[in-house]
Amino acid sequence: MQEECTQNITNDDNFHSRLRKVRKHLGLSQQEFSKILGFASNAQISNLERGENEPTSDLLRKLAQHFSIDIHWLITGQVAPSANKAAKYRLALTKLGKYILADAARILEQKEFVEDELQRLLKLKAKGNNISDEQITQTQAVVISDNQRLLELEKDRVWTENAMREESAIQEEFEKSKDKKKP
Repeated sequence: MQEECTQNITNDDNFHSRLRKVRKHLGLSQQEFSKILGFASNAQISNLERGENEPTSDLLRKLAQHFSIDIHWLITGQVAPSANKAAKYRLALTKLGKYILADAARILEQKEFVEDELQRLLKLKAKGNNISDEQITQTQAVVISDNQRLLELEKDRVWTENAMREESAIQEEFEKSKDKKKP
């Protein structure tokens, strides 16, 4: 699937157009594509294809897992030649790691702000101010959502590290086998 998909689709200028071409190559509507990737609606895919959003590490991981798409190609538009495939794969994993770190930093910043807001609301309520339980509950829900997303990012980080370790082990075995074949 990976080679077929990347060989049959011409390189476009950006991730967004390549994602659209992949979806169409698979014969999926935005709704079907979104459902497979676990999105509630097709809005996220639509926004990505139009270039309004950048891919998250979670999306890149799901694309790799569900469709065996070459993430390096999807991000860069370059198909790795066979001789350099391990290096290109490692580069793609490194870029995926950067997406994970960027996502985590953004969520941690948001989480800190929301937790501060929750503390402020609780103090105001304790002082007798007119703060509804619904306001507090909604703010707590955002904190919980942020915590869940951070857990998902940690899973992505571990998956990426494991993939990099596996790639290194495969490369090491390949190098050993090459050395044994030399006269």
